[in-house]
Amino acid sequence: MPAKLEDLFLPDPALYPDPGARPTLDPPRFGAAETETAFLVDRFLAYLEGRGGAPWFAHMSFLRPHPPFCVPAPYNGLFDPADMPAPTRRPSVHDESRQHPFLAALLDVNPAFHFIVNGTGPAATFDLADVALLRAIYFAMIAEVDAQIGRLIEGLRAAGAYDDTLIIFTSDHGEMLGDHFLFGKSGYFDGAAHIPLIIRDPAAARGGHVITHFTENIDILPTILANLGIAAPAALDGHALQSLIDGVEPVAWRRAVHWEFDFRDFADHVAGTALSADACSLAVLRDRRFKYVHFAGLAPLLFDLENDPYEFDNKAADPAYAGVVAEYAGRMLSWRMRHGGRELSHLLATPAGMMS
Repeated sequence: MPAKLEDLFLPDPALYPDPGARPTLDPPRFGAAETETAFLVDRFLAYLEGRGGAPWFAHMSFLRPHPPFCVPAPYNGLFDPADMPAPTRRPSVHDESRQHPFLAALLDVNPAFHFIVNGTGPAATFDLADVALLRAIYFAMIAEVDAQIGRLIEGLRAAGAYDDTLIIFTSDHGEMLGDHFLFGKSGYFDGAAHIPLIIRDPAAARGGHVITHFTENIDILPTILANLGIAAPAALDGHALQSLIDGVEPVAWRRAVHWEFDFRDFADHVAGTALSADACSLAVLRDRRFKYVHFAGLAPLLFDLENDPYEFDNKAADPAYAGVVAEYAGRMLSWRMRHGGRELSHLLATPAGMMS
């Protein structure tokens, strides 16, 4: 056994040379049958076997892909770092940091995550070879999860449950993977917030198609309720995706997506910076043409995605875009007023209980 728990994620020094403080494709000290994902699928299959045909619901939270950046054999050998796409970023960290004070702060403190590599150091110091290696590991972690989900689906088939099970696959955030010199989920770039959503509905009128409409995670609960024939409470902000799943064009659908990032898990200031945590709380409004980022205490950002799809050029202070900034700030305010704190809205207290 290793001296420390975190050493499990490092290669066995008796089998592999120490790469130092750089990423490595060498496998950790556990095998493919001992990963967190394999364990979770094992427990789900045991749970399914014990249901005896009774109705069930399972929420499975797969940790991977996620730091620490390592994956056991055979997955660690699936992807060649030389085949990885290069990160989208400015020529230097200094050039990147000039976009906004908040980004400059992230680039100053953005750490190599706990146990991300065999050592520590700012992620911004990773050279292109390091980023390519980390991307190869990340893709390999995705492949490991994909294989385990395959086990899950085969288990559903073996139990005779596959043809009447609604399967929803999604994520809570993305991964920057070196774009803009960042790793992780912090910030306002699409890479941190653009997530997968795959829905397999055995009763759907069609399948195997890609939906290009804007969707948000708040749509998942209404979709599950609609599938069960249960009316969604009026206080829910999302909308059932059933019509989109069935290929029916909705009469009205959102024309933008929104997300927020609250940095107030720091008691006072964002770690290692002079920026107050309150000032760094941000909200994003993104449609097909523009992306507007509003901060509680910092200057906003505006990206013209049609001409700048990789979010390099902040147009918020450009006089030619002043009208756009004003429009999107107003839309952001309306969105916040419409959806903020609705947990107890649309409810009526009666002698028989709460009614929606």
